[in-house]
Amino acid sequence: MMRNILIVEDNKLVCDRLMHMLTAISGVAMLDPATSFASAKQALATVKADWVILDIQLPDGNGIDLIPVIKAANPQATVVMLTNHAFSAHRKRSMDAGADYFLDKSTEFCRLAEILDGGCTEQING
Repeated sequence: MMRNILIVEDNKLVCDRLMHMLTAISGVAMLDPATSFASAKQALATVKADWVILDIQLPDGNGIDLIPVIKAANPQATVVMLTNHAFSAHRKRSMDAGADYFLDKSTEFCRLAEILDGGCTEQING
């Protein structure tokens, strides 16, 4: 089964590493990444994302506030919050808003591949 994945991330290095890691997984189709809250809303209105990998801090908004927009566009979408701001308050707000996973970029980056495919060879710092 093909899974359409949308990355919402303003850091080009992180976005590139995610795309590199995820394109190696069978059954994954990468959608054009969104680098802001506004571009993510626009993408969600025009494409069906089965998975959304989302950062909290975006240049024009908060990723947590984007979760209801994602779920409205596709209630079955899997939302993975992947952030450097892995505070318990952010985790609670993300999960309360409908996120399926909450991962710390600096310590749990590889879990994303494990969640999608059961294996990971990529690491990221900070």
